[in-house]
Amino acid sequence: MLAVAAVVYFYFPKLEEITRTQGKPSFPMSEAWIAIGVTLFVGIAERFVSAFLLLFHARIIGLLAYYFQNSLDLTTFVAEKVYVHKEIKTDRFGVPIKTSGQKLGQVGIIVGAFVAVGIAAYFVYRQVSK
Repeated sequence: MLAVAAVVYFYFPKLEEITRTQGKPSFPMSEAWIAIGVTLFVGIAERFVSAFLLLFHARIIGLLAYYFQNSLDLTTFVAEKVYVHKEIKTDRFGVPIKTSGQKLGQVGIIVGAFVAVGIAAYFVYRQVSK
């Protein structure tokens, strides 16, 4: 939050003029977009850094609780469950049989790839045909 506050404080006169004049400031709009872009970039970058730190600290706390669980005097009422691996069904050649959801997911990925390539080709065609 301090980084965003510092950037907003630095660009505050420009941002205030943009809001006061309803998007028509006295300086060039390129400077306005720089002020807005830097503020957004710093805010998003700060969120990524704080998210990483939050996950890192949560992992540390979890590991400390795991390794010192005997000395924490925790009361457990339910015994721990052991994971039992689900048997994978195979055909007569040993190839795993896919469920209908897995088949639909694979078809969706293929269709999505074709749509993405088609959209990219359309934009390339528009740029070339100008």
